[in-house]
Amino acid sequence: MPRRLLILLGLLTLWSSPAFAQEGAALKKAGNEVRFRVIQRFAPAKPTNDFPARLAELLESRQWDEAHNWLAKNAFSHPHADFLKGYVAFRAEEPVAAQKFLGNVKNTLLDDYARFYAAQNAFAQEDYAEVLTQAAGVKDNRLLEAEATWIMGQSLAQLKRYDDSERAYRGLIANYPSTSHARKARMELATRYFAQKRWNDAARLWLDVRQRTPINTDGVEAQTQLQANLGRFNPTLKRQAITGPNVVLNEYRARVSAHQSDRVVRDLPKAAKSWKKGSAEWCEAQYLVGRSYTKLRKHGDSTPWYGRVIASCSKHSSLHRKALYNGGKGKWNAGDKDGAIAWFTTLWETYPKHSYADDAYYFAARIHREQGNQATANALIKKQVEAYPDGDMAKDSHWLIVRQMFAEKKYAQVVAYIDSNDIQETDIYSKGRMAYFRARALQLAGKNSAEAYVQVTKSAPLTYYALLALNRLAEIHKTDRLCAAKPEICQFEVVGGEIEAIPAEIQDHAAFQRGYALVGLHLDELARREFRVVRPLATKPEHLWGIADLLDRSGAYPLSHDIARREIEDWETGYPDPNSRRKWDVAYPRPFDEFVTPWSKKRALPSAIAYAIMREESGFSPGIESWANARGLMQLMEATGSRMAKKDAMASFNANQLFEPEIAVRLGTLYLSELGESYGNHPIFIIAGYNGGAGNVNRWLKNASSDQVDLFVEDIPFGQTRNYTKRVLRTFWVYQYLSGNVVPRVSLDLPETK
Repeated sequence: MPRRLLILLGLLTLWSSPAFAQEGAALKKAGNEVRFRVIQRFAPAKPTNDFPARLAELLESRQWDEAHNWLAKNAFSHPHADFLKGYVAFRAEEPVAAQKFLGNVKNTLLDDYARFYAAQNAFAQEDYAEVLTQAAGVKDNRLLEAEATWIMGQSLAQLKRYDDSERAYRGLIANYPSTSHARKARMELATRYFAQKRWNDAARLWLDVRQRTPINTDGVEAQTQLQANLGRFNPTLKRQAITGPNVVLNEYRARVSAHQSDRVVRDLPKAAKSWKKGSAEWCEAQYLVGRSYTKLRKHGDSTPWYGRVIASCSKHSSLHRKALYNGGKGKWNAGDKDGAIAWFTTLWETYPKHSYADDAYYFAARIHREQGNQATANALIKKQVEAYPDGDMAKDSHWLIVRQMFAEKKYAQVVAYIDSNDIQETDIYSKGRMAYFRARALQLAGKNSAEAYVQVTKSAPLTYYALLALNRLAEIHKTDRLCAAKPEICQFEVVGGEIEAIPAEIQDHAAFQRGYALVGLHLDELARREFRVVRPLATKPEHLWGIADLLDRSGAYPLSHDIARREIEDWETGYPDPNSRRKWDVAYPRPFDEFVTPWSKKRALPSAIAYAIMREESGFSPGIESWANARGLMQLMEATGSRMAKKDAMASFNANQLFEPEIAVRLGTLYLSELGESYGNHPIFIIAGYNGGAGNVNRWLKNASSDQVDLFVEDIPFGQTRNYTKRVLRTFWVYQYLSGNVVPRVSLDLPETK
């Protein structure tokens, strides 16, 4: 034991060293073992190195018992064979084999992983001395150190070395304060201190846990202990609000963030009932309840709570203007248009320099237009454009002016207005809009519009409006196969550039090398953690593309496509070509194809629409849950999932099944198919219904002022649904384009509903 304790003490000394944050230099020497020099265009989906296909399949599907049996029966040669065999044996709960193979791993990139899992394996076997030997050696990988330290603290406690255990826990809390293991360490120490009658030391740790994680099991237990032992704490700690409004608010802020909206609206009003009206705590409680009703899309229920904030809380509080903003939208969505206008008016009058004022003018103008008060709407738009010429709503206000000209069939004025104003449209929802509607005005005026539509496809490539323009051109040329009939129209300007090699300074980083080694072993879950460390090192677009490409190959689609989508700017400035195809495939991947293709085929849907919904709803994260409690890849609400499960004759259903990829795709595609049956399989209305609900879409169709799809979409009153429809249809087009359907035919006439 003395030698092992020296190892532990050495690690604890290392915790306090400034050099602790640096990756181990020794790992760089091993870097030549796995080098990723060149990423080939259209390379295989994974770096194989003659890796057995059956073993890869078992590892990727996490069938550990079967993988362990395969490795026991088949010869397997690989630089990291011992680690893989040991790791698989650990997962398969074969401790003897795990310890044997993990113990053989020495002087490789994966030494820390081998020590870490050897420690885990020893802990499961209650060999606590071996845990200390192995876990104390985990020192060059911060991803593993927190849990390794926790398991050391647990083992030292089992060996009744409580002082050393406490030192381990305190080191863990100091160096990894926000981890779940630090939370466990706080709870462990608090229990120990309480038993020693160190009341205040225990209370401070419970307070920390409760503040950080008020609604998880440990947070609830910490609060229970604090309340049960109030008499034991000194007055200073009592003043730290062991009970009271701040404690309640801390809990319900966490519940709002965790999307527990039903719980907030049920319980917070009762908890805040006795609070002083108009106090900061009371005001925040009213706002949180209103916000939760908004998240539940119960807009009529939300507005009384926002109203209390508006009526009784300080105008100097951010909650006051947020309540006006969200409350105004809530009244609008609930049908109280006059009430919405009143709150929006108060918003711009009270906070004329805030960005919300720009929005308030625009929203009020839209409502007046819906009510037929066009003169008032025009006056508000004029004030808005003059007061906020660079505001983010200026382009949309210009559109309202143009929209009214369409309503009055003043097509020449449309062209003149657009030509005489420099209207900046740069976001995904507006790029190409004015150019498209200028072409449409020419067409409706009986003028030659074909060239104007072609210009939309060039100036706003692969946008929602470019797709509309190409479908107008198909109408003009009376063909459903535009590119075959008029190939010159489809000679698009392409985005060039292959994905380049990752530079040496990134390749040489220990986390990159470990991640790539793990990718080569088909241990993608471990690889993704390493690449999260690597990603900030890529400071140039070409670096980011290289990392994204490799993440894509590792199956980390939420990370890989997100880099191309959010971190690399201005690359979708043209159309795909063979040189750039790999970039588009990374940005628009097709994971879970084993589920998407068969279920889309069964539902008579193009798989592109399922992928478009999946990409925009969940970003390919099966376990995601939205603020509105929509779940899984297709972000279905529990009620919708339950209804679809019954319709598809599933034997049983619970909401957690929506986190399972196959169930999510199965039920999501059925819902898409149901919407398609209502709207003649028109993709725009399937998409709008998926977000806004079929009932709303039916109402909008009934009240539509135009029989054309392009104007219908612009008139959708729910801003979220309007933008969602444009964004997802654009993504649908990209998936179709990459599948060879360069210009999918989209009817521009409103469908007949069933």
